[in-house]
Amino acid sequence: MAELEAQGRFCLGRGPNGDIAETATLGAIPDGKYHLLAPVVAAYIVFGRALYLILQEFSWYTEYRHRHLALARPDNYTVYVKHIPSDMRSDEALREYFSLIFSETDVLDARVAVSAPELDKMVAERKAIVPKLEHAINIYNVHGVRPRHIPIVPKVSPSLVKSLDSIEAYTSDLESLNKKITSTIDRIEEKKLHESVLGTLSERSPSPSPSIASVRSKDELESSFYSFFMGPVTPVLVRSLEKGNEKETMKNDPTTEIPIKRVNSFSKITNLASKSTKSVATLATSVAGNGITAATNAVSGLLKSEDEKFMNAGFVSFRTLLARQSAIQMIHHEKPFIMEVEEAPLPKDVFWRNVGIEHKAELVGFMIGNALTIALCLFWTILTAFVSSLGKVQSLTKLIPFLGDLIVQHRWVGQLLAQVEPLLLVALAGMLSTILLNFSRREGLVSESHLQASLFQKLSIFLIIQFFFVRLVSASIFESLQAMLASPQMIITLLAESIPNQSKSFLQYALVQTFLKLGTEVVRLKPIVFAWIRGKIGPNLTEKERSLPWLIFLPLCDAGEFKFSVIQAELILLYMILMVYSVMSPMMSW
Repeated sequence: MAELEAQGRFCLGRGPNGDIAETATLGAIPDGKYHLLAPVVAAYIVFGRALYLILQEFSWYTEYRHRHLALARPDNYTVYVKHIPSDMRSDEALREYFSLIFSETDVLDARVAVSAPELDKMVAERKAIVPKLEHAINIYNVHGVRPRHIPIVPKVSPSLVKSLDSIEAYTSDLESLNKKITSTIDRIEEKKLHESVLGTLSERSPSPSPSIASVRSKDELESSFYSFFMGPVTPVLVRSLEKGNEKETMKNDPTTEIPIKRVNSFSKITNLASKSTKSVATLATSVAGNGITAATNAVSGLLKSEDEKFMNAGFVSFRTLLARQSAIQMIHHEKPFIMEVEEAPLPKDVFWRNVGIEHKAELVGFMIGNALTIALCLFWTILTAFVSSLGKVQSLTKLIPFLGDLIVQHRWVGQLLAQVEPLLLVALAGMLSTILLNFSRREGLVSESHLQASLFQKLSIFLIIQFFFVRLVSASIFESLQAMLASPQMIITLLAESIPNQSKSFLQYALVQTFLKLGTEVVRLKPIVFAWIRGKIGPNLTEKERSLPWLIFLPLCDAGEFKFSVIQAELILLYMILMVYSVMSPMMSW
């Protein structure tokens, strides 16, 4: 009896009031017992099997990754070039550079990004007007009444503004924006064409001549510009372009076709080219000896304005996978961080806010993002330690002494806090993804997929540190930190004593994390509530309106975005808990 009492004092879960969840753990085995051999052998078996499965996963991933990279997708044949020197920030200069490295036939297209905030603003305005116009037309079609609205005029009282017919007003605004957007795009294309023509003439003409435009006939001009924009001219290519065919077959796979962006029509190219050549000829005539240089500087000055200027980044598409992979692996400039080439994302996956940022800004943003992540981790340690102490009466009374008497008088308070603890931990984990995603956006990544990958990395490390290691020593976190700094070898002893005793707490967290999220996903409580609110206060006159999102409310037919980074990070934490406690607490494996 005395031996059992002694074991009950030193072993977790022993005694008349022992918990079965704590009894079936490694912490319930007294010191020096041979029963410890079974968990050790089981650990080698489980961990060895896990490593073997990971090795098989790498082999599987490599095979299917290569298959994916060989698919005829735009991102598999395109690279993103950043930190382009100022003398190469034009479509033709960028294309000629890669054509010299490989060949004219290997390079399909090259585009330098253009900063056009005014154009972006007009496109956003048009995007906001289109649903308003459609809704006004639907009101007229369904109810037979032409809706009216009062326009918002800055610094003018709404009572002094007359109401307008919504259909006529929105139609007029839409037509005006369409004209402005079209003219802005044409102006940008014309500037790019001027830059390309001037750059080509300055490179190919040994001495400027005042009669540049007069020495070429119309046929020669058309032929030269076919070659200038489309590469080497063949009769088949000319006929296909004149017929409006905008596809070319890749050399390495005759059965695969990739669409190529072209200028709307050859006549438009010829007209723009004629205007550009005439303007160049006028400049060359007026400035003897330095005409081409002066013209180039003039156009470059126009493109250096705050709006509609060439940025230091662009996209280059190739016809072969070999050329694309070679371009990524090459060093393209003698100075570091200049002309860096990396994989390009899909067009819908581009994070345009980070396209074209300078290397210094990218480096500073990366450092700020990581510094904020570390600072948040330190701050979150305090929150996690406090929430984790709610389930331990002794730790809570040490942290908040006046709660000791309350818990002693009312035992249900301690039981309630123990049940609330895993719920609060799940809520804390749910807040992290939004905060860490904003930190990742500062790192200069140009792909939404790379942003999600960065979020996954940060969130995985964050959850493992906060919800695993911090919880293990949360009972006396500050004393433990001081002791570990004084004696680092104490870490092994501290973990050996803390890990088995936390099995019940981690089991509760895993159950709440799994059943709470899966339960709400199966019941779809949030989508149903949001869809109900959207159906009551949102536009729903037609089937199209009912199927579109409105503000933050989504219809039931819209499943929303799949947040794979958040889900995978939570799974990594559950894998960590399962791997550690699979042999220490077999109940965790059930």
